[in-house]
Amino acid sequence: MNGTTFLVSGLLACLGVLPSDVVPMKDRAIQIPIIVNRPQQIRELLLFVSTDQGRTWQQAAVARPDQQFFPFSARDDGMYWFQVVTVDHRNEREPADLNQVKPALVILVDTQPPLLRINAAEKIGDEVVVTWNVQDAYPDLESLRLEYRPAGDPAASWIPVQIKPIPAGQTRFRPSLSGPVQIRMMVQDLAGNIGQASQVVGGPVPPPAHTATLPPAPTAPPATTADAGNDLVLPPPPRTAETAPFQPPMPRDVQPAIRSEPSAPVATSRSESYSGITPVATNSPAAATPRPELRNIQLINSTQISLEYEVPRVGPSGLRSVRLYMTRDDGRSWEELADDPDLQSPINAQLPGEGVYGFRLVVESGAGLSKGMPIPGDAPELRVEVDLTAPLMELYAPLPDPKERDTLVLRWSATDKNLAPSPIMLEWATSRNGPWVPITPQPIANTGSYTWKLSQRLPYRVYIRVTARDLAGNIGEVVSPEPQLIDLTKPEGHLIGIKSASVPLKP
Repeated sequence: MNGTTFLVSGLLACLGVLPSDVVPMKDRAIQIPIIVNRPQQIRELLLFVSTDQGRTWQQAAVARPDQQFFPFSARDDGMYWFQVVTVDHRNEREPADLNQVKPALVILVDTQPPLLRINAAEKIGDEVVVTWNVQDAYPDLESLRLEYRPAGDPAASWIPVQIKPIPAGQTRFRPSLSGPVQIRMMVQDLAGNIGQASQVVGGPVPPPAHTATLPPAPTAPPATTADAGNDLVLPPPPRTAETAPFQPPMPRDVQPAIRSEPSAPVATSRSESYSGITPVATNSPAAATPRPELRNIQLINSTQISLEYEVPRVGPSGLRSVRLYMTRDDGRSWEELADDPDLQSPINAQLPGEGVYGFRLVVESGAGLSKGMPIPGDAPELRVEVDLTAPLMELYAPLPDPKERDTLVLRWSATDKNLAPSPIMLEWATSRNGPWVPITPQPIANTGSYTWKLSQRLPYRVYIRVTARDLAGNIGEVVSPEPQLIDLTKPEGHLIGIKSASVPLKP
């Protein structure tokens, strides 16, 4: 791919438009089809992947020419280039140089739903006025929908409202019913992820309903008259899950085979179900720090932050300073964290370490006017939780399934205060350094065990790897120190008769 193509692709990405040869996918577990014209001439096929647009390539999988697909599991969201190399019986490779050919397949892995925010929704006379904003790298704006129904009536049908498919806009409509209404907006991205937001207009807001799939997008209160002047508005934080998924206890007779060693101290405690069990390896996790039950918290895994801001109104004297204030106790006390020397977004700051932080910004005009620094009791404009700790992992020796033949039960433990809803990936390899082949077709829930139906084509000993991802992007990983025996076949022999009657007897 030449420099001109790189430039065009970059411009299309900035515009939120995918090139025609890029396939968007919302799942990180991918099956890449194998099509071979002359399979008898090919010994094996090698799948290579690049995450830096072809500058470097890594071997990701090996397959026989009679297999139907390569299994691949993406570690992170982003653009993945794929190329297949064939190896014939003379050990010659085609293509010999991956840098001389175009990628056979380009996939955009995008697992994050669009951030859809209802900036304001109010009833003016008989009309409802709604202002919205969509933030996503590749939104499908044609899927943008606005609907309404009577507030407090979940059985009522949603009534559609015609709106323009634009990322930021405002519309007015006259509801066909009286009383408060609940409005709902939805939008998809090109990968098929769905973002939504809901709000009640013209009456009290009912308690939010917690769902296991898509928490409500964060909304901010509309600006008031007291906020006029050199106002500074922070963009809304990305959507995050509000609670960690349930982590089932492991049986008391389970003994760990290996345990991960996170690079940072683990800020979580072992489950009570593990009391009395001595692991073969431990990193002495500290006691858990209770997580504040606060809404609209953005999870990050870095202490260096860069916050975007805007100043929608500036007087003739211009700006003198922009300062960022921080709270560690949700507004009970405040301290100055950083200032912005160039007075242009973003503002950068260094946080002290792990924890939950709230932020407010103070803008001062050239004439020395400002709202003043935050005082105790002021609510943060934005909240961030810094989570630097990878999930704590334990891998247990696999056991045969007593109910199913040729079936192995893989067992593990993963603990973290911010585990993702489906955080676990199971993989096997013939070498401790890989390449790794997925056991599960996609990430699964943290159930603590998985029933693996074995294939006759598998080696009799393999290394097993378990990884867990938390909502901040930290990854815990544990690999069996030795290959695990997975051949469960018990040989059986039977006498079928006498081959010869002339065998001399021993004296």
